[in-house]
Amino acid sequence: LTHNGFTLLLSGAFIGLGYGTFMSNGQAVSLKLVSSHRVGIALSTYFIGLDLGLGVGPYALGALHAVLTFRELYLVSAVIPVISAILYLVFYHPDRIKKM
Repeated sequence: LTHNGFTLLLSGAFIGLGYGTFMSNGQAVSLKLVSSHRVGIALSTYFIGLDLGLGVGPYALGALHAVLTFRELYLVSAVIPVISAILYLVFYHPDRIKKM
């Protein structure tokens, strides 16, 4: 929530940095996990998932806003990365789970 233009521009800069960092890091990780002859498939799959997340995510949260407050929407939005990190550990690093 902002009441002046400076904080709005500052938050936009942080969002831009976040998206830029996430997109390049996600692309690097997805390409690192595949062999060289499957780079095209991995890259297209990554961008399909990214586009789906950027397109369907706001729509789904907008639909949830009919039943949840903004505070509850932020909590839902905070839980999604935690679940994603757990799934990443389970499916891509199962050896780390065994060490815990």
